[in-house]
Amino acid sequence: MSRSPELLDARVIATLATVDADGLPYLSAVWFARHGDDVLIATGGRTRKARNAAARPVAAVLLHGRGEAPLYGLAASGPVAVVRGPEARELNERVWRKYLTPAGRAHPDLGERIAEHDDVTLRVSPGPWRSWTTAADFAGIYEVPGLVSPLAPTDR
Repeated sequence: MSRSPELLDARVIATLATVDADGLPYLSAVWFARHGDDVLIATGGRTRKARNAAARPVAAVLLHGRGEAPLYGLAASGPVAVVRGPEARELNERVWRKYLTPAGRAHPDLGERIAEHDDVTLRVSPGPWRSWTTAADFAGIYEVPGLVSPLAPTDR
């Protein structure tokens, strides 16, 4: 069994795919929080991902594990709803608490600005999660030292 189910509660960046008007996927890096079986994404109602979700209510979510080998992840797709008003505010607080400290959430130049921007919640109701791991995909050979160049942080 892979380590991937823990990703639903991990503080990692997810990739959200919505569908553009031309039918092509639009990818966004997002903060998320699990809420029952749903995935919550706090965002602004004017963002392209929110407009796409309102017009074409289907999305996919991809989560990657952190660190070195074995690499692992989860992916799922399903309907997406755009939640507005007080309910969105309540749901967004779940996402913000996951990624921001209390001081960060209260900070006028960070938490307050995020809260001003994020006026909707995208609620993805994913179908079955598909997991993957290099340990299973490559029978452990990926993890042998000296065969794969290590992942490195990007320079800014």
